[in-house]
Amino acid sequence: MGNETNQAQANALAFYELAGIGYNEVSEFLTHVNKVTPKDIQDVAQKYIKNLQFVLIGNPESLEIASFMY
Repeated sequence: MGNETNQAQANALAFYELAGIGYNEVSEFLTHVNKVTPKDIQDVAQKYIKNLQFVLIGNPESLEIASFMY
């Protein structure tokens, strides 16, 4: 839906071209995305996401905090 306008399509083509990928790869984007597996995502997350910190907002008695610990 985000690529329906001429402007959105031109932006995508320009981005790929300026990034050195080539405008022809725009049509292959979904093919590449669909090849990504959950294991690929886990591997990348374990490699690059370190010291992740987050905050839980709410009533501490109603939150299952243990399920957020690892």
